Amino acid sequence: PGWLICLLAVGATATAALRGSQPPSLRRMVLFLGGIAVVAVLGSVGPRPRLGQVSPWDVVANVIPPFASVRSPYRFAYLGQLAILLLSALGLISVRHFWRWRIVGIRRGAISAGLCGGLGLISLLEVLPCAPFLVIPPDYSRPPQWAVYLAHNSPPGSVILVLDFPGPGQLVEYESIVRVMLWQPIHRCSLVNGYSGAFPHRWFRLAEVWRKEPYEEEACRLLKESGVRFLLRPPTFPPPPHHLPAGLSANRVFVDNGGWDVWAVK
Repeated sequence: PGWLICLLAVGATATAALRGSQPPSLRRMVLFLGGIAVVAVLGSVGPRPRLGQVSPWDVVANVIPPFASVRSPYRFAYLGQLAILLLSALGLISVRHFWRWRIVGIRRGAISAGLCGGLGLISLLEVLPCAPFLVIPPDYSRPPQWAVYLAHNSPPGSVILVLDFPGPGQLVEYESIVRVMLWQPIHRCSLVNGYSGAFPHRWFRLAEVWRKEPYEEEACRLLKESGVRFLLRPPTFPPPPHHLPAGLSANRVFVDNGGWDVWAVK
């Protein structure tokens, strides 16, 4: 929400915590919003932060089962930002009262309101909204050939590994694999990898291994443990050998016009 807005929110919370002269209802409201902001921001970081071998998110999920089904922990950030914005508004009101009692003269109310309005305007302009972009959904009446092949030739419950492992960098790097995920309603196979707001630690390990040494012993062991039946290979990823480690074999069973091919794993 911006550093100035956060500073106003922290100031309002600290004032409520340290000063007992405020009305009890206002003090309770500020402390409640401050607690929501702290918990929501901590929740928005999701399961990635670890204390040694322990993930605080997993500990909470074991105690409160619905946390294990959270689709995107990033959404907690919206709740945290909302609480911070409300606190910053209260902080701005406190700043106006402070100036109003410090400024002398008959026009102190107008001067304090002008200073407060200027500070509020700077706070709003500190972080400008991003430019919107257009995302066109896929035309499910014209699916790619590989999706049609899987829809007609994959047994129910088949598991697919998409040979695309973006690094933990910019969000735009996941665009290609997200576009592949959008065809899942057509072929109805389970996807081992893809994009999610909550990446489990095992997914990061799988992606790291496959980026480093694809088709090697550890990569194929993870392949076998996940019960993968098919590999979906884009033209930019190296093709697998027919004989894989861990007692697996891969055979190309389909190639579409776009260069994507499907490999059956046994």
